[in-house]
Amino acid sequence: MSTTKYPLTRAEEAALLKFVKDDTIYSVYYPMIAFMLGTGCRIGEVIGLTWDDIDFENATLSINHQIIYKKKNGKIRHYASAPKNGTSRIIPLSDDVLDILLLYKQRTYFMSITNDYEVDGYSNFVFLNQNMTLYTPNTLTRAFHNIRNAYNRFVEDGEIKDVLLPDFTAHTFRHTFCTRMAENGMDIKVLQEIMGHKTIAVTMQVYNHALFERKQSEVARIPSALAV
Repeated sequence: MSTTKYPLTRAEEAALLKFVKDDTIYSVYYPMIAFMLGTGCRIGEVIGLTWDDIDFENATLSINHQIIYKKKNGKIRHYASAPKNGTSRIIPLSDDVLDILLLYKQRTYFMSITNDYEVDGYSNFVFLNQNMTLYTPNTLTRAFHNIRNAYNRFVEDGEIKDVLLPDFTAHTFRHTFCTRMAENGMDIKVLQEIMGHKTIAVTMQVYNHALFERKQSEVARIPSALAV
């Protein structure tokens, strides 16, 4: 299965969010996808997110652990570990992400706190599957692939008049968030800290690409320097 190495465009991002929010089958994934596109969190950070990590009053998110799913001590399971690069971070939350989380909390919080599901001392997870346990990365990858295929069928059949979507993964959403913030001119050091990149060089790759595309757009928009 091929996956895009590029961020979603603004048109693709908007089309995806609208489709998932309105679709009767895939709307269950809307809060998670919107959260990933709105925070740039890694998949392990999303899977392991608990309600205790979200400070609604101060509009911040604490990334202090992640949940990994792979073989450990001879058994494939979920287990908690420190965030990648071993560094915790605080992410400010935008109003639209807060609104989505608040609505989602109203619908799911009671089920979460009354569930005795626990992973290495962590509980009260935000994103639980229909079995009230944690998702696995592969399960989410398959779900995102199915969403893309379902959406594109509607476009190809003429039921949706919008852009086609490339294949995407959770990392696509992270890369898309980083690109949007770079496009909008966020300070690069701030962006590095929000993304949790170990070095600023990783952030610079995205930042420079976004800057180059802005340059291309501006050159295309204005008359040529030779148009005298």
